[in-house]
Amino acid sequence: MSRTKKRSGGSSPIKRFVRYSGGTGAFSYYDKSTEETVELDTLNVIVLDVRSSITGFYEEKKASISSNMVLDTKKEPFKVIAFANKKPIEIAEGLYATIKPELAKVGGKFTSNIIGLVDFGDGWEISNIQLSGVALNSWIEFTSEHDNNSYYDYLVTFKKGLLSKRDNGKNVPVTKKEEEVLDAKLKKNPRAPKPVWFYTVGFDIEDLTDEQIQLAEEEDTKLQEYFEGVSSAPVKEKSTERVTDAPEPSDDEEEDESDLPF
Repeated sequence: MSRTKKRSGGSSPIKRFVRYSGGTGAFSYYDKSTEETVELDTLNVIVLDVRSSITGFYEEKKASISSNMVLDTKKEPFKVIAFANKKPIEIAEGLYATIKPELAKVGGKFTSNIIGLVDFGDGWEISNIQLSGVALNSWIEFTSEHDNNSYYDYLVTFKKGLLSKRDNGKNVPVTKKEEEVLDAKLKKNPRAPKPVWFYTVGFDIEDLTDEQIQLAEEEDTKLQEYFEGVSSAPVKEKSTERVTDAPEPSDDEEEDESDLPF
């Protein structure tokens, strides 16, 4: 689903690509002008479109994994590649259910791309917030609470969620007691094994203003023109920009994706 349906080709209006770290609870994007990664505690987002892709890091090749973005994972195939030394490495092509085992072998992750208007402090820009693993679970839980994709009707604030753990396929908050027990354990033995805990993504909503709604309609038209224009383009063209702009996946966080409903 998208905010508008006009489509006729055009250049990419997506300006920034944002990731979320479950280890720190921070959002980040790569600033090409300063060549630095910028971290943010919250994001104010007017959602324009939501699409699926494959992202990740191919450790053996030291290469970022990328793919085309699709609307329907049961009907539209993914074309998944990795870039090493600026050269593409073909990983897999096909419907997600078919290529999932191949992706797991190389570190490919199912990813939701929440494409929307984001205010980074100097005005609204079309940006892509990429959520995978535990962060994707947070998004799924949030959207399940909004029938008929009603989150399109709100200004959505993405923020650091609760410190949590995976239990029977769900994100469960870590209790104060558990934190205290772990702190005591680590004081006695700093090298003691640590549990896989992470920060979920939290969400707040508020009504959009008339001006924000009008801006969203106008900007989504540009976005859909872009998607129509690249719908038949080679995957390399569609993926290079995303790999260049998005921060590299961090090595300091573990995420359990085995329970995702895909």
